[in-house]
Amino acid sequence: MKVLFVISGNLTGSDVIVNNQAESIIKQNKAVNIEFYKIKGKGVLGYLKNVYPLRQKIKELSPDLIHAHYSLCAYVSVLTFSKRPLVVSLMGSDVHLSRLWAFIMKVFSFFWKRVIVKSEDMKRKCVVKVDQVIPNGVDLSKYPVLSKEDAKQVLALDVNKKYILFLADPARPEKNYSLAEAAFRKLNDKNCELLAVHNIEHNKTKYYYYAAEVVLMTSLYEGSPNVIKEAMACNCKIVCTDVGDVAELLKDLKGCYLTQFNDETVAQDLREALDFKGETDGRLRLMKLGLDSDSVSEKMVNVYKGVLNSKQ
Repeated sequence: MKVLFVISGNLTGSDVIVNNQAESIIKQNKAVNIEFYKIKGKGVLGYLKNVYPLRQKIKELSPDLIHAHYSLCAYVSVLTFSKRPLVVSLMGSDVHLSRLWAFIMKVFSFFWKRVIVKSEDMKRKCVVKVDQVIPNGVDLSKYPVLSKEDAKQVLALDVNKKYILFLADPARPEKNYSLAEAAFRKLNDKNCELLAVHNIEHNKTKYYYYAAEVVLMTSLYEGSPNVIKEAMACNCKIVCTDVGDVAELLKDLKGCYLTQFNDETVAQDLREALDFKGETDGRLRLMKLGLDSDSVSEKMVNVYKGVLNSKQ
């Protein structure tokens, strides 16, 4: 089975997520061959310039199906007028649309064979029919157990400091970094430091998770945030706003706290997390939910098989 992934070549974070998914699928099923087309160029015109090159790529590879990640990549795929079936994975931002873009999505969705979203929350909010909810999985082998001291040493961090990790770009409005800053000021703990990190190599993230005392996410919206699942894989303590599927991920997980959109509550939840002794059972929770990469990859391959079998 040959699958062409159409993804944005503009966002480093999404590139890593989709690459990890491809690796997991190939590892899970050797009969699947995945090639990539990365869309370069921003804005509507930037994306439209990729229609002809993508059409040529499809002719060259002759894939069995196309899997587009994000709605804009799906629109470009449709405009190639390829006869290959199109599977579309929508992300968190794809359900927060203006009326115009919601209308555009509804029109283009007539040409999509399957629509996948990352959480039940996304499914409820999506303006088009969703066929399946499949969150991104986590390759647990990439998060071997490390001591806090060793992780801090690798990163040259102060072994006596307690770090509250904000693993996202503070400049992105939806990540709501201003709330994290306000809550940290309310926390007023001189032994703590708010550590905002982004644009790092993905294989280094494990050191930040293990070095952190608490992982903090204050996003306004998410689909199924990889940061939270990766933090769970490292048994981190977590404070996170109730977005996407986080409530289900962290349900009854001691040392992890769903918080509200005000700085006093976030600060109080940070205090409780800091006071919590020991590790969480996040890694075990991921496995129970079937969110290890092997389980998720099997679900994705079954989607592909279902699409191809429906053609026959």
